[in-house]
Amino acid sequence: MSLSFANRAFTSAVGRLRVRVQVLVVFVAILLGPLSTAWAGPAAPDALPVAVVSVKSDDALDQAEALTQALRKAVRSAPGWSLSATNQSLEFLAIELKCAEPIDAACETRIAEAIKADRFVYAIVQFSDKTGKTVVGTVSFFVRGEGTKHAQLSYSANLTDPNDDALIKVAADAFEAVTGGAPKGTVKIRAGGIAGQLFVDDQPMGALPAEGSSYALPAGEHRIVVKSPGYLDAETTVKVAPLATVDTSLTMVEAEDDGPGIDAKIPLGIALVA
Repeated sequence: MSLSFANRAFTSAVGRLRVRVQVLVVFVAILLGPLSTAWAGPAAPDALPVAVVSVKSDDALDQAEALTQALRKAVRSAPGWSLSATNQSLEFLAIELKCAEPIDAACETRIAEAIKADRFVYAIVQFSDKTGKTVVGTVSFFVRGEGTKHAQLSYSANLTDPNDDALIKVAADAFEAVTGGAPKGTVKIRAGGIAGQLFVDDQPMGALPAEGSSYALPAGEHRIVVKSPGYLDAETTVKVAPLATVDTSLTMVEAEDDGPGIDAKIPLGIALVA
């Protein structure tokens, strides 16, 4: 009985110590804010900012730290996204904000307010079993006003280097899964009241009606081509910004009509007769 009491006391002491360490880590991060935010880098003018809070784990601690850095690298390199600086960890935030287990929508909203972000990525990982050979977990992407999307993780526990290409790919694939890729904008396309066939980046997009239409395209530059019988192909390039709408109007030029061609056999026959 005394042994059981000692075990409970030890577990409680470890829990209190862990919370204190988390508080100390965040306090030091705040003091070193100007230095610790250097990894964020300047945000691209047409990119949506995303914060990545430190990954939570009860046992796979080295793997969680490496995955945190790999997720930040994935956000920085993903087209249309930029990395927002934050020094917060999911574990500390969950304790500080008195979040339920598992983390629910109300907690996610409180976290967004605490780190001053409209979008953030968080993850929870653990070893799949006692062998500690595989890490499993969930990566989540919260967007204020839209909710949260989740992606499952499962990868080798020996990936503890955040610069390892294999771990960066795990993070990049998870980020793409929860975001759906580059954020999209809208392009309104018109061709001077002429219907035709629309091509974007050499890929057919179907019929373009005479009154024009709107299309959702990933952020970035796109080549627009409209083809219509009796007209020369009209082409332009548009730059799409995330969540923004851009109008583009193409001018269709009628193709020149050279008239009926002359059969080459006719003058040859006349020459032979002569």
